Amino acid sequence: MRRLPALVPLALLAAPLAYAPLAAQEGVVVGRVRSAADSAPVPGAEVLLGNGARTTRADSAGAFRLGGVSAGRHRVVVRRVGFLPAGADVEVRGGDSTDVVVLLRQVPQRLPGVAVVDRVIARRLERFEERRAFGIGHFLGPEELAREGDLPFSAVVRKRLPGFNLVPNPRNGRPYLASSRGAGMSQLPPADPFDPRSPRGCWSQVFLDGTRFYGHQPGAPPMPAPELDAFQTREVLAVEAYTAANVPAEYAGPMARCGTIVLWTGPRR
Repeated sequence: MRRLPALVPLALLAAPLAYAPLAAQEGVVVGRVRSAADSAPVPGAEVLLGNGARTTRADSAGAFRLGGVSAGRHRVVVRRVGFLPAGADVEVRGGDSTDVVVLLRQVPQRLPGVAVVDRVIARRLERFEERRAFGIGHFLGPEELAREGDLPFSAVVRKRLPGFNLVPNPRNGRPYLASSRGAGMSQLPPADPFDPRSPRGCWSQVFLDGTRFYGHQPGAPPMPAPELDAFQTREVLAVEAYTAANVPAEYAGPMARCGTIVLWTGPRR
């Protein structure tokens, strides 16, 4: 009797074909963490990929490696006690490695006699830099604002922060801040509920030093939206701006749909 040849399971034949394309779609991110002051390695820095689902730490030489990263654009965020967080965008190619160098700036040192003020300023900058490192939103730090000199704050917003409309107060021409997109609201509130000439719009909420300064809340007592030039550029330490799609949870709320601007105040070093 003729013996039939043994049949190899199809799953075993298909396995290499199934895994090969998957491996080709992944790459490796290798990098170094260094001090922005002197390029010295920063050992022990925490390295996060994207939203923090993947993490590792820099070794004693400040080097790190993240394997099995899907091909495409990713955000790498690095944190270390005593330094301000920093981030960098990397383009990962399947089957290849991508190099990146991340520079960390030290937290500003406190000066004798103004330790309490410096602690407050340093903490504000840490919170600001941590969000800026993740690259979601638009940010102006002390360096960027210093370059604007005494430009009116509304001019800084118009020049540097996309996604907002500046709507003039018909009485004095000083602008209010509004979303440039629809708010999905049936009844848009007036900028000044006590002025019959006041324009209606989707007014952006404003936070000052982490506390809500303005945000129209349906059903709450009405309050006027702030005129942007009531804020002096030279007194603003840093600015965060978000659309409805990317506002952080701590600033979320009914009026986040109209955009959010966060102002941090204090002296610049």
